[in-house]
Amino acid sequence: MQSVKKKYITDRRNRRIAVRISIRDFERMEGVIENYGLYQLMQQENDRPLTLAEAKSFYQKLKKAK
Repeated sequence: MQSVKKKYITDRRNRRIAVRISIRDFERMEGVIENYGLYQLMQQENDRPLTLAEAKSFYQKLKKAK
């Protein structure tokens, strides 16, 4: 894991109140969090895996819904 360069924002009493990071680091962290959440959701589902035919049919319906 790469390190994240952080810059702390402080108040008048020099207490840390916020952190500033690069947009690149933020987007990388956001992706990790989203993937983790999706993985957790998938683990909770009790659905059986789709067959290839079922998956193709499902994705065709998604394309038509757009």
